[in-house]
Amino acid sequence: MSGSPPASPLLRRGLVLAAAVLSAWMTSSCRDVAKAAGTSVYVRVNFTSDLVLTQIRFSAKTDHALFDPVLRPTDEIGGPLPTGQTLRILMPDSLAGQTVTVAAEGLYQGRVVNQDQSDVRVKKDYEVEIALTLPSASPQPSCGPCVGCCSGVTCVTSYSPMNCGNDLICTACNPTVADNCSTGDCRCGERAACSASLGSDRCVLGQCHCGTGDPCQPGQVCNNGQCQCTETSCPNGCCANNLCVPRSAGGDSVCGTASKACEACAPGQTCTGGACSDCPANCPSGCCSGGTCYPPGQLNCGIGGSACVFCDPIASDSCNAQGFCACGTGLACAPGQHCQNGACSCDAASCPNGCCRNNFCETPAANPDGGTASSYSLCGKAGRACAACDPVRADTCTSSGVCACGAGPSCDLGQKCANGTCVCDPANCAGCCSSDGLSCRSGNLDTECGRGGFNCQACPTGQSCTDGRCSDCNPSTCGGCCLGSSCRQPTPGPCPTDGSPCICGANAASCHSCATTVTDTCNANGMCGCGANGPCTPGQRCIGGRCFCDAVSCPTGCCANGQCTQPSASQCGTAGSSCFACSAVLANNCGSDGSCRCGSGPACVSGQQRCLSSGCVCDAVSCRSGCCNANAQCLTPGLNNCGAMGSSCVSCDPIRADRCRNGSCSCGTGGICAVGQHCVSGICRCDGTSCASGCCTAGNSCINPTTRDQCGIGGARCVSCGTRSDRCTGGACQCGTGSPCTFPFPTCTSTGCQ
Repeated sequence: MSGSPPASPLLRRGLVLAAAVLSAWMTSSCRDVAKAAGTSVYVRVNFTSDLVLTQIRFSAKTDHALFDPVLRPTDEIGGPLPTGQTLRILMPDSLAGQTVTVAAEGLYQGRVVNQDQSDVRVKKDYEVEIALTLPSASPQPSCGPCVGCCSGVTCVTSYSPMNCGNDLICTACNPTVADNCSTGDCRCGERAACSASLGSDRCVLGQCHCGTGDPCQPGQVCNNGQCQCTETSCPNGCCANNLCVPRSAGGDSVCGTASKACEACAPGQTCTGGACSDCPANCPSGCCSGGTCYPPGQLNCGIGGSACVFCDPIASDSCNAQGFCACGTGLACAPGQHCQNGACSCDAASCPNGCCRNNFCETPAANPDGGTASSYSLCGKAGRACAACDPVRADTCTSSGVCACGAGPSCDLGQKCANGTCVCDPANCAGCCSSDGLSCRSGNLDTECGRGGFNCQACPTGQSCTDGRCSDCNPSTCGGCCLGSSCRQPTPGPCPTDGSPCICGANAASCHSCATTVTDTCNANGMCGCGANGPCTPGQRCIGGRCFCDAVSCPTGCCANGQCTQPSASQCGTAGSSCFACSAVLANNCGSDGSCRCGSGPACVSGQQRCLSSGCVCDAVSCRSGCCNANAQCLTPGLNNCGAMGSSCVSCDPIRADRCRNGSCSCGTGGICAVGQHCVSGICRCDGTSCASGCCTAGNSCINPTTRDQCGIGGARCVSCGTRSDRCTGGACQCGTGSPCTFPFPTCTSTGCQ
């Protein structure tokens, strides 16, 4: 729509949002100020041509939100927007003279890609113009502490499809694939939003569908309303008639892996791990799916005839020369890591439902939501850095990865979270507690004077507050400590055990409390200590005049020599347990549960694996006497798992070999039998098992296809058809389509027997 016409009465009535009214959405740069309907703000949004935006979300606030954030246009049907988008916000006259913060967020496919905001002073009966410029940089939340998601300058806690978020910034759900945001995630009915990878492309009446049909089966994707098995949708199986057949459900007649087409193995051959038994011997430089040999690549990785492996594009960028999925010059990244520019990192792509700690992804499975001790140390989502919630100031980590106290943000410094409510914490309030007991004040106001977390005192008229004490309390009037204008006389010794104040101080200094987690005694010099000693160090607590490291003082670390230590591979543990060292061969970090881990997974298996930066690997170092399968397990060499010194296990053809010797498929004391031979009691023979469709020569070679000079079938001895025949068909000599020639016409010619 061009121009900037005034809002119609109908439009005004339909878009009344809290304290403001939004007029028509406009796409041109021209406007008529004379038509502005009273007190208003005219917003212009500019952005560079390299930004592709499909919607813009507007919000505004004073000390509260003026209206629920709104999207313009309301859907993405119109495609990318040009720069110079405009919007008129009609303001009530009561806001005249006040400063309003207006924000605009640029969205692409429902996700915020940039944002800008500006303050504007409202002027009665005038339209005030502001210009917002959306930068190319990624946005940061701008609504302040928020247990919900930020939509511009507004904290949204009542989710809707237009403002949905289990992350810091609200997203807009695509109405084609989602119909609600009941849990902070875009959903279709009671399930996750529909998507091609989940086998659907539209949400209808709370149910996902692919086109007009039901959702696709596992291993299929929904493409243009059709369920398909593609080259990437069935990584652990093969595709047959557009269905994904898992390796575990396949067989000799339906064999394959790595999302390749299913194949039937040749007669007498078996399917193991998605590869037919006759493929490895003919595929030394590639990998096998069914009976087909594929050159190594990211979609089909492996060498030596091993079963092909599909490399996860998030965790890898290539298939290396050894036939393993790789990231750069190393192996594929560990679960929860993203391979970018040849290096593994933890980010939103690899860790969408968790947070990143030491470059590894901590997920809700290891960090359950709901206020447990483990969640305090690992709070975060969408690949953000894990944050350690202060157990004093927060009682939960929300599903959006934000430390919270009850339904609100984490408490401020000097407060504690008690039963889901922030109250003043005498033990940690450097100033004084407000009269309602909720806030920790600075303690330097004449009307609120105090220190040490005691209740604030009002100084008498004419007196001033300095450093938490009123001016009429000073060394000439007080030999103890000052609490506001009151002089208190501390009693040196242990703090009362009945919870009464433990006031300490001297020389008319501000009184402070010794009843803290690190002190329990007021010493004769007016200083707090733990018993006769100084205060305990961070990570310790004072009990009976002694400092201890335990689960209370060190909830997210371990204790070493009485000190709280943050977990590492060399000092692992949690909840105040004793620190211990992880094996440098099997682990490289300490998990949030206090267990040794390799990457984001458990510690490696001793004697089978070793831990590298990418996770547990099976190789020549960890598996000297066996071979490694696709699951990085070191297996004892055998007919079905043959290899040596950590090489990839291959399945020997049971017809051509009877053992694995020195890491190679063998028949007896020799090598593997030639194609067409059968290993019988350690000797290679040509027989009906190995040469069912051909014949055997005197030298034990299988001839298939047969010829006139070497004819036979079922592994029988080959015979020469001589001049009486011109071909061998089905293992029998023939002249043309008939029997061999006989006397008196013994010679077979092109025209028949002569």
